[in-house]
Amino acid sequence: VSTQSTGAVDRRRDLTAEAFFKEYYLTDTPVVLEAAAATWWPAAVKWDLKTLRTLVGERSVEVRKNTSSINYKLGKWYLVSTMPFRQYADWHLNSSPERYDHYLAVNNIKLALPELAPDVPLPPHVGKLHAGPYLWIAHERHYEYTHTDAHDNFCCVLRGRKRFKIFGTRDFDKLYPHEWGLKGKTLKSQVDLDDIDQDRFPKIKDALCMEADIREGDIIFVPSLFWHQVSTLEPATISVNIFFGTKGESDYIDKMLKPPRSDAFRYWVLHIIAQNQKYPCFSKIMEEKDLPRSLRNLFFKIWHERMRDDQVQKIIEWINQYFMECGDTYTIDLKLESGSTRKRPRRLKIRGMNSI
Repeated sequence: VSTQSTGAVDRRRDLTAEAFFKEYYLTDTPVVLEAAAATWWPAAVKWDLKTLRTLVGERSVEVRKNTSSINYKLGKWYLVSTMPFRQYADWHLNSSPERYDHYLAVNNIKLALPELAPDVPLPPHVGKLHAGPYLWIAHERHYEYTHTDAHDNFCCVLRGRKRFKIFGTRDFDKLYPHEWGLKGKTLKSQVDLDDIDQDRFPKIKDALCMEADIREGDIIFVPSLFWHQVSTLEPATISVNIFFGTKGESDYIDKMLKPPRSDAFRYWVLHIIAQNQKYPCFSKIMEEKDLPRSLRNLFFKIWHERMRDDQVQKIIEWINQYFMECGDTYTIDLKLESGSTRKRPRRLKIRGMNSI
C-alpha cells in the first residue's frame, strides 16, 4: 500500500528569480532548478570530498549517530557527536563501515567551516535569509526521516544524487506527526515511507506525493511546512541547503497563518510550547504574564520578523485552547499586557537532540 502520486516535481532550467517568485514561491509549488548551482555557487565546480578534506580537514563538525536505527528512520531519537571533518571524510573515502551509522548533517558553513563560505554566496532567488547555508554529507541508501521545516528551503546537490518525496500542507494530518513536545526543531512523521503500515496509518493512502531526483548541480525548492523525506542514492553525496522566507517585517508570519498552512503552523507552535512546558523557566514566563513578549522574541530570532499584535493574539488563542485541552490552569490575556519587570523576556527554547 502506498500514497497517491501526483507525479514528478516540475523541472526548470534558467528560471529567473522573478519567474520563480511568481510561478512557484507564491503558489507554494515545489520545483527543481536544473543545473542552477553552477550559476549560483563556485562550490558546484570546486567541491568534492577530497578537496573539502584538504580545505577543512582539521575543523570540528557535528555528526549524527545511530542513523541506521529504526528510531532514526522514524525521527524519534539520535545522538550528536563532534569529530574532525577529516575523520568523517576518511570513512567515506576508505569505504569504512562506520559511515553507515553516521550522518554529517546541518553544519553551519559560516560558523563551523568558514573557509568554505565564499563558495556558497546568497543567491538572488532568496527573499530573506533565515539560516544557513548548511553542509550535509551522506552515504548511499541513507534514509532521512520524513519531516517538515518551519522555513522555505533550497537544497542543492553538489556531488551525488538524492530523491525527495514531498507532501503539501493540505495532507499534514495524513502523515501522522509525532506527539507535541518531541525534541528537535522539526516536526517528524511516524510513518516509514519505505514500509507503510496501513493498519496504523490508514489516512496516508489518500496523501498526494510528489517525487524528484536531484542530480549534481540541481537545486530543489521545498515550501515551508511541507512534509519531505530524502533518500541518498549515491556514495558520499554532498549537498548544501539554505532556509529562507518572505521579505518584510511580518509577511512571513502572515503566510504561516493562512490556510491550509495554518494547521501545520499551529501544530508546530504547540510543539514548541510543549517542549518548554515542563521547565521552570516556562512557569516563570507564565507567572509573569510575559508569554507574548517571549513569542515575539522567538519569531524575531528564527525568522527576523516583528510580530504585529493581531498575529500574537491568534497564536495566543491557539495556546489557550491547548492549555484547556491538556488540563493546564494557565491562561493568557489577549490584551498582551506583560507583568514582567525584566528588560528582556525569558526565552522559549527549541530543544534539540542530546549531544555527547
